[in-house]
Amino acid sequence: MKKTPIFRGNRWGKTLDPRGAVPTVRSLRQQAHDDAMDGTVEGTDAPAAVPPAPSSAGPGAIPITPGAARHTVTGDRLGDGTPPMARQAKPHAAPIRAARAAPAPQTAPMAGPPPIQADAFAAIGNTPLVRLPRLMAETGVRAEVLAKLDFLNPFGSTMDRVAMGLIDGAAMRGELAPGGTIIEACLSNAALALAAIAAARGYGLRLFMPDNTPESHQRLLQMHGAEILLIPAALGLAGAIEAARSEAESGSGCFLAQYSSIDTAGAHQHSTAEELWTQTGGRIGAIVAGIGTGGVLTGVGRLLKPRQPTLRVIGVEPAASRVLRGEPARPHALHGIGVGFRPESLNRSVLDEVIPVSDQAAQEWMARVVRSEGLALGLASAAALKAAFDFAGRPENAAKTIVVMLTATAERDLIPFKTYTG
Repeated sequence: MKKTPIFRGNRWGKTLDPRGAVPTVRSLRQQAHDDAMDGTVEGTDAPAAVPPAPSSAGPGAIPITPGAARHTVTGDRLGDGTPPMARQAKPHAAPIRAARAAPAPQTAPMAGPPPIQADAFAAIGNTPLVRLPRLMAETGVRAEVLAKLDFLNPFGSTMDRVAMGLIDGAAMRGELAPGGTIIEACLSNAALALAAIAAARGYGLRLFMPDNTPESHQRLLQMHGAEILLIPAALGLAGAIEAARSEAESGSGCFLAQYSSIDTAGAHQHSTAEELWTQTGGRIGAIVAGIGTGGVLTGVGRLLKPRQPTLRVIGVEPAASRVLRGEPARPHALHGIGVGFRPESLNRSVLDEVIPVSDQAAQEWMARVVRSEGLALGLASAAALKAAFDFAGRPENAAKTIVVMLTATAERDLIPFKTYTG
């Protein structure tokens, strides 16, 4: 027998069988789909998903709007305390309606977007400072540990700040002429930041790098127009620096010398340090960072120790290569720190302590923070985080606010490196 469709509002609704006027299974499914698409609930003209109001039910509860308690879920129970399976559907409601999902949880209101920046380089700095609630709960530390997400700089690492400071400093002193060539010895993060800035500003770039630099990084640098000169990794970064210095002495370009330049720490003193002071409201009690150039610790310590005399400046180096303690350089896997020599850009007078972290411990924390906080960190950042929580766990530091610098993500470290010799 021919079925008669019923027109409801702006769509075709249930299809009724004239013999018994009973909705077919197909029509019920179609009706449920249509209701979900236009946001209505049978028996009411109100939208099905109303933005929920703030709730005081605690962190595990989903906030609800007044009058919608029958849809609220807290843990495995409905808002009135009745287990979901014990709730009886109203007689007039179709069975498929009883399985309608609860309202989505309310998220915190978003702040307004930042103003439009002049270009990508103007967006360097002002990176977020965040809490790590799950790691705090897991470790049970009483100190407040905050993470500075400096890998959110436009070109992917804290070295964006240094690269900009080095180029601006050399240009202002007249050492780097417009259209001139930059010469530098560096590792991948600094190289990528320098390449981006040099390309946009019309500078040539000649990079001296260890030959264990991943080929994918080399291709990315070449895409920016950089010239790469590879130095045997056995000579370490010190060998690359010596080659770059000799090249610059021939008059072929401006050697930025990040491991000895005053601009390295200056970049962090004028940006990172001021940001941390503002973000913590002056409550910063310690700063923890891996030691590569030493610019973060020097810049932050130099500016903030006079303001906060009790500030502790904590460095991190590979346990396998404790050069700062006077031991010889040895191979390690913490790319970006433990460069195999004592950098001149590190001011040892502001440094209170150096905590060694093993390759294995860094790898364990790299995996741990992904599971706990969803942050995929590079090994050097994971090592700094491990050191920060070790420091925070000491009884004398229970009342401190401790900031740890997270400088790069795992994306670059997951690309296979040969063992870095420093």
